[in-house]
Amino acid sequence: MTDITRRWPTERGWIDVAGAHPDGFRLRRVQAERDAALLQRWFSSERGRFWTMPDKSPAGVRAYYAGMQRSGHACAFLGHADERPAFVIECYDPAHDRVAAHYQVEPGDLGLHLFVAPPVIRVPQFTRNAMRCALAFMFQRLAAHRVVVEPDVDNLRIHALNHSMGFRDAGCIALPDKIATLAFCTHADFLTCQPPEPRP
Repeated sequence: MTDITRRWPTERGWIDVAGAHPDGFRLRRVQAERDAALLQRWFSSERGRFWTMPDKSPAGVRAYYAGMQRSGHACAFLGHADERPAFVIECYDPAHDRVAAHYQVEPGDLGLHLFVAPPVIRVPQFTRNAMRCALAFMFQRLAAHRVVVEPDVDNLRIHALNHSMGFRDAGCIALPDKIATLAFCTHADFLTCQPPEPRP
């Protein structure tokens, strides 16, 4: 994306995104020192088997996010639900990522990784709402024209979730640590897949 560093929110606290969040959902930037221990516990759980990170130790997670937040071409955000941390999203410029070797990056493309924490209490449709929050944030606040994802081909649950949000598969690609399915979602495709607003 052009001038992508200008797109990352600079707020230290909650990020204001009118209409982007389901009730009870909020976002703030990941703070590496503050959040590393929590994220490391999440990534070390069974859910973390598809979460590729070079070093999942506490120090490794801290260094990873400190570097990301300084990079200028990627940024991570911690999602809260009912005041509790519940998911993390990583947004990145594909032109600065390994995925750029596998497709023609277009202006307005923005990449996404989503990790939903192991639930304390299971809430129906929670992961779907977290993904909806992430995509609405990217299209509305980050002004993405198209969102790019590259999940592991064996992660069948995330493929189903992506399709339900409007993503269209574009084939498989070989990345250094996985075989991935490349998929894209435009704002129009995302809106088409959203439930209708309730009538007043």
